[in-house]
Amino acid sequence: MEIESDLSFTVEDDQRRTADEQGRPLPGFFDSLLDKERWAPAAAAALSVRTVVEPWLDGRGYRQELAGVTPAGAWEEFGTSRLSGTRTTRLRLHWALSAAAHPLSERVRRRRADFNRMAIDSPA
Repeated sequence: MEIESDLSFTVEDDQRRTADEQGRPLPGFFDSLLDKERWAPAAAAALSVRTVVEPWLDGRGYRQELAGVTPAGAWEEFGTSRLSGTRTTRLRLHWALSAAAHPLSERVRRRRADFNRMAIDSPA
């Protein structure tokens, strides 16, 4: 794990993932490159504004950008020296998480209060 800033980090693993007959990764959550074996990164992606996923299979890499858990575009293929694994980079977490990270920010406190008020006022 590499922490790049308060709300941006990268996680890598060397776990081999499932591939189709041509050796390409099988689609995962919402047709993204995050497969069911990577449910924790998928949950973190749901809380992120932008996530980049890069799985590697036998010297071929695949890259996809996500907005939340929704793919922002098609997969891109690239060459790599890595045989297997996945890199998941969160480039920006959702503002609700930043409220916990920066509790003294007036703007964040106001957003949290608005969010809590909406949750209380919503019919169950």
